[in-house]
Amino acid sequence: MIVVTIVSCFYSSVRKNLGDTMKTGILNVKNSIFVQGSAGLMLGAFYAAGQIEAVKNFALGLNQHLLKLGGAVALNLIGMLTGSQSTAQNSIFAFFGPALIEAGVDPINAAIVGSHIAASGQGMPPADLTCFVVTGLVGGILSKKVDPVKTMILNLPMCIYLFVVGCIFMYI
Repeated sequence: MIVVTIVSCFYSSVRKNLGDTMKTGILNVKNSIFVQGSAGLMLGAFYAAGQIEAVKNFALGLNQHLLKLGGAVALNLIGMLTGSQSTAQNSIFAFFGPALIEAGVDPINAAIVGSHIAASGQGMPPADLTCFVVTGLVGGILSKKVDPVKTMILNLPMCIYLFVVGCIFMYI
């Protein structure tokens, strides 16, 4: 964000209206910053209360394949229902990630699992939030009719690929 702010100051229209530009930018991102802060508080409360450790210990009692595939499906499903990678990662991977590491998955591979599977869920039907937002913006800017559902369906092969890659990294 700092780099973008510095680069945008190279444009005279931004420099002339720096105060208004900064105000508009902050107002545009305040909701996402609020969501990220809330997720941080939620995760902090989970850690402080020992919930992460309790769920991790329960999960380790499961068959390793059940743990891995069940966690992958849960992570993907939350992304699918919310249309948000960060929600899936904050709510499911906070528990699933440590359980994967305890089950013997390399921490780097576990991070790849979390990012890829959550991203795959974000882009899958029924709630590809990013697709609906971006197609709406593009349609508004170009004054053309756009079809977010068609875009979501065209995006599906990439999301399936991300899910498969995430699953592969659980087992290598």
